[in-house]
Amino acid sequence: MNRIHSATLLSLAFTCLAFGLGAASPETGNAYFEIDLKGAEDAALQASSSLRASGLDLKASEERSFAAWTYLWPRLALDASDRYNTVVPEVKLNPKGPAVKFGDNNSYSLGVGAAWTLWDSGNAWNLYRSLQAGTTARQAEYQARRRELLLKVRMGYFQAQLMAERTRVLADSLKLAQSQSHDIEVRLKAGASSRIDSLSARNEVLQRRAQYRQSRADLAAALRDLFALTALGDGLDPSVPALAGTSSLPADTEAASLSLKMQSLEASLEALQKAEAASFNPELPQLAALKALARAARMQGDALASGHWPRVQLGARASLEYPNGPVLETIQQNSFNVSASWPIFAFGQISHQVKEQEDLAAAADARSTAMATELRRDWLKSHDRLKALKDQKSLDLQAVKETEGLLALVYRSYQNGSSSLLEVQTASLRALETKVRLASTQTQMLIELAVQSSLSE
Repeated sequence: MNRIHSATLLSLAFTCLAFGLGAASPETGNAYFEIDLKGAEDAALQASSSLRASGLDLKASEERSFAAWTYLWPRLALDASDRYNTVVPEVKLNPKGPAVKFGDNNSYSLGVGAAWTLWDSGNAWNLYRSLQAGTTARQAEYQARRRELLLKVRMGYFQAQLMAERTRVLADSLKLAQSQSHDIEVRLKAGASSRIDSLSARNEVLQRRAQYRQSRADLAAALRDLFALTALGDGLDPSVPALAGTSSLPADTEAASLSLKMQSLEASLEALQKAEAASFNPELPQLAALKALARAARMQGDALASGHWPRVQLGARASLEYPNGPVLETIQQNSFNVSASWPIFAFGQISHQVKEQEDLAAAADARSTAMATELRRDWLKSHDRLKALKDQKSLDLQAVKETEGLLALVYRSYQNGSSSLLEVQTASLRALETKVRLASTQTQMLIELAVQSSLSE
């Protein structure tokens, strides 16, 4: 047990080093955390207590199946007994002679015996097959939990990616608003701008600062969820995160408590792209588990049905016995026995138990059929949504390009006195919205690809 614990700690240590956990950021000098999608998946699989519990359930089922297998073979046993009687029966065979005792006050027996159920109408065999099917169900449940965990950690990583991208976009938008506000202040001093424009620009900066701070809080919450799934981030403070690789934080914003680096949304899309071409898997673990449970119930029913028929047992014993009746000596006694039993009437108990298992098997089959229909429906719906999202992404990319170009033109027009500040702010807001919408669309595509991956071969 200590070796397993030490290996786990060593593995976690290498994981932390691989992800840059707790290192100093080269840009800011504060705590640095870097993780990609594959690293998050591996860490979650290693850290999951529920997955570990499912694995232990599987091992327990395997042991139970092996224990049932042993009932197919003879059983050997040592037995010993020692007894002291205060009164020993005696009889006078001759009225004039001494009484003859039937034994001794002290008696003992020491031997070895074997027993074998020679015929039980398939009870032990069918019970073993039933437990084997149960083990198969446990294996499928383990794989299903593993897939569920992977899907969950992917969703958590995608959420953190979305919040990180939103934070980056808002940081750029805030820097732009601050630059424009500074430019307007300079123009105000030169008499080329009005006091109203100056106040409006300052208000725009305040709004962007509030949005940026909220986006960092949302990113912190997403990181907390990701840390809980992966057991990473111990000792780090993600309450005010910032993205690594950026030149600097916007002016007048809170210093970062953590410098974060994640792979881009495009990189995650590329990593999961093959899931789109994969076909639906009709043998998904959750379906296989239900089918195995149905087989286990049928085998259990067959084991119970053996109660209608005879059972034959063989036995043998070799022992040392003392005394040998009235002769006070130790002898070796060998014995053999055969026993048979056949239930005749039990008020239909066995028949009802068999019918119960048949109904349980039919119920498991029905659940498997219903689940297969639902999962295939979800897989098809995910493909439909992904097609729409791919078209939406193309539109979003075009919108981002056009709104950025429009913002640059409107601001130059404002500097020339041909446009109002309101037009500049409207163009800036549209540019921000299209960038956030693009990130949201990419994240939704990732979610659909993750769902398809969990339902594919």
